[in-house]
Amino acid sequence: MKKLLNSAAAVMSAALIAVSSSAVMTAFAEDTAAEKKGVTITFNVSEEGVEFGSKTDPSLFEPVENATYISIPEGTLVKEGYNFNGWTYDGVYAYQKGDVFLVEGDEDVVLQPLWSLSSKDVEYHKVTYVTDFNGEEIERPEWLIDLKAAEGQVVAPDMTMIILDNAYSRGWFCGDIQINYNQKIVMPDHDIVLTPQWFKRVNFTFYAGDVDRLNGNDTYTFLKNESSSTELAAADRFSRNGFNITGWLSDYDGEVYAPGATVSIPGVDVTFTAVWSPKTYTVVFKPGVKGIDNVKIKGDTDTAIQCPVLEREGYTLTGWKFEDKTYKVGEDFVIPGAAPGLGISLDAVWVEGEAPTDSTSSGTDFNHSIKGDANVDGKVSISDAVTILQYLANSEKYPLDEQAAKNADVDGEAGVTGKDAAEIQRYDAGIITEFK
Repeated sequence: MKKLLNSAAAVMSAALIAVSSSAVMTAFAEDTAAEKKGVTITFNVSEEGVEFGSKTDPSLFEPVENATYISIPEGTLVKEGYNFNGWTYDGVYAYQKGDVFLVEGDEDVVLQPLWSLSSKDVEYHKVTYVTDFNGEEIERPEWLIDLKAAEGQVVAPDMTMIILDNAYSRGWFCGDIQINYNQKIVMPDHDIVLTPQWFKRVNFTFYAGDVDRLNGNDTYTFLKNESSSTELAAADRFSRNGFNITGWLSDYDGEVYAPGATVSIPGVDVTFTAVWSPKTYTVVFKPGVKGIDNVKIKGDTDTAIQCPVLEREGYTLTGWKFEDKTYKVGEDFVIPGAAPGLGISLDAVWVEGEAPTDSTSSGTDFNHSIKGDANVDGKVSISDAVTILQYLANSEKYPLDEQAAKNADVDGEAGVTGKDAAEIQRYDAGIITEFK
């Protein structure tokens, strides 16, 4: 399966763009050392007529055993009629002091010195940048300057990105030779042409999902560079009453990633859909009377807690008021979720003496016989579907009285079933405008 999670190579690829090559390659090499058997790396300093520079410590160029990488030491060689330019293993890639040389195979390595003639009439060859994209030449940036170099000199191409609407450059090709970020090559005895390595610029879209109680926008899109890496959006990218983002579901590989996770960027657009988890609230029931403590009950968003009983001398508790509805004592209160930073509380409704026997659950007059109004609060909403599902799950804990059961039966078939809850959800979403 395709995976977005970064590997060591992906991390290195991204870091190469931001920091110096030597520091990153050293860190990568140290991570790799434990996994790979080392070889012996030798500097060829035995050519006839070659001496160490006056300020060079020869001991730095002793063979290195059991190595998976080395950092090229400081120091120069001297040879009459030539300039010393650095080192090469294969005659293609060049290394200078401070650069990191990584061992790729399992054979011992001999690094050869690079020389160029020091005479005034030395022949220089052209290094030409050709900025084409998919076979078509594009406008060349002013900062991209052609070079000249003599055979044996080190060419370090300009690695500044060329950014297009749908692509960007990172590195160059010299024929079949791939020159990655901060790599250097040995100048041959002829002119060379460098063409860009192109990578796509893709859309990383973060989507809140088809959810309710969302505050603000539900989609954000960012342009990202293929083959680099990035951090996913944090858990606060979207705000939803009663829920926290606990992950991002990728449509590229089907995996769920943690908020802020570092991922590698593929060559295609990717959408990350928020994975939501309900918040846990401490719901406060406030008696509003001195001498009677608040009642605190914990519960998660969209779960039911029972409205508590309180006693007060000379008064009867008739219910608990939340927003525009009053809940009976002992009735279930389904936690709706609150805006970020806010809590949930209900206020006690007291009547002096004993409560009237005909008091309603809401304290207001409304039609109790409304098709779909399973919780008998005078309106049809998603809460009625929740009431039905709770009843079906545990009818003893979540009973429906005669009127509620009559209101809940909306699918045209006798009896309260899950189909009734589904019909109410469709009604609340506006898919249907009336019940059967």
